[in-house]
Amino acid sequence: MPQAAFYSAAMPKTPGNIRKLSPFFLFPFTLFLIFLIFLPGVSAKQPPKPKPQPWQIKGIVAALDDGYDKVKGYAFEQLAEYELQDLKAVLKKPEDIANKAAEILKNEEVDTDARGSAAEALGHFGQIAEPYIPEILNFLKDEKIETDVRRDAAIALGNLGQIAEPYIPEILHFLKDEKVSVYVRGGAAIALGELGQATEPHIPEILNFLKNENVGASVRGSTAVGLGNLKQSAESYIPEIANILKDEKVDTYVRGGVAVGLGILGSAAESYIPEILNFIKDEKVDADVRGNVARGLGNFQEAAEDYIPEIANILTNENVNINVRGSIAVALGNLEEAAKLYIPDILKTLKDKNVSPDVRSKIAEALGNLEQAFEPHIPEILNFIQDEKVNTDVRGNAAKALGNLEQAVEPYLPKILNLIKDEKVNADVRGSAALGLGNLGQAAEPYRTHLRSLG
Repeated sequence: MPQAAFYSAAMPKTPGNIRKLSPFFLFPFTLFLIFLIFLPGVSAKQPPKPKPQPWQIKGIVAALDDGYDKVKGYAFEQLAEYELQDLKAVLKKPEDIANKAAEILKNEEVDTDARGSAAEALGHFGQIAEPYIPEILNFLKDEKIETDVRRDAAIALGNLGQIAEPYIPEILHFLKDEKVSVYVRGGAAIALGELGQATEPHIPEILNFLKNENVGASVRGSTAVGLGNLKQSAESYIPEIANILKDEKVDTYVRGGVAVGLGILGSAAESYIPEILNFIKDEKVDADVRGNVARGLGNFQEAAEDYIPEIANILTNENVNINVRGSIAVALGNLEEAAKLYIPDILKTLKDKNVSPDVRSKIAEALGNLEQAFEPHIPEILNFIQDEKVNTDVRGNAAKALGNLEQAVEPYLPKILNLIKDEKVNADVRGSAALGLGNLGQAAEPYRTHLRSLG
């Protein structure tokens, strides 16, 4: 989702009880599993979802019964990537998988990430998941359950679409209930945005909630993003929403959420890009908020093309906070071909050790959108991935980004395979490289045998 970066940055994280497993024990199996279930994968540009093959589904279903929660999580993540009708064509009884997801979602002994992935998968099962909606709603009310798992369950309700529409009043109640965790309320706001036209009659009520100064800033910010995700249903309210961005008396986090929401609305909100740029440049505004808004500029796509030189000026201005500049690099990467002249500046920011690892990881991820324009820089990125002094998350995202470059990266596939086989390279980075290789689809088919041998 385009709003994820802003939403995630706002909410307090709840540590899960994650089992510590030896990477030497897990890596060979997990590496192959990742490649198995992600071939072909999904690029950052979100083309049509891949169609699962029977051998892939067989591997995923087996992974759901694995003794390690991380493996279950990988499997559920991949199930969420497939269209339901394609799953039905391969699975004998998809309702059994939905039931398994619901059971894992409820199981407090399973780690938080895997339960969150189960919730996400359940949200993509459509009509099959309808019997579990009341159960999910009860799950959201259980304060003994970790808030981030409940948040994922709330978002899953939004992903269920039409069958969840009768429950909009209950979801709206979660959003407004001050006794509920802000994390869960934020998930409810995102869910309402995902339900589209069915939420339209409630927009005036949601807008009044957004304006309410007695509501916590983090919840209001998420509400603004949810409104943006309503797209056409919210377009007539854009001037009213934008007035919140202009009001300097409003909390900066709320204004930041509004700016991200306007970005999601795209060309309909194009006239507000100059004000969003002014917001990003305003040093009185918290740098983290400005950074998240800066990333949101990439959501404007073609509507932002005329402003690319001004956006790039922020990137190269050394007087601007370094992490804000890094987030601008992310936005430029997401603007794709229109930003290709600035690839050297984006790469320079990626390598800057003063930029936070989180921002650099996002830059690496966005580079995969540049495709053919990025081809001359592939050898540079391969060297970067192998640099052990660089944060492993940053290197991992750079490795995955290579999988979005399609034909441009094909001449380098043997080098990528050698990197995956090199035991001196960090295991997580090698796993990300395997995932990137899997995203290349048929081009990577000759290498599947080699990867299987690593297990």
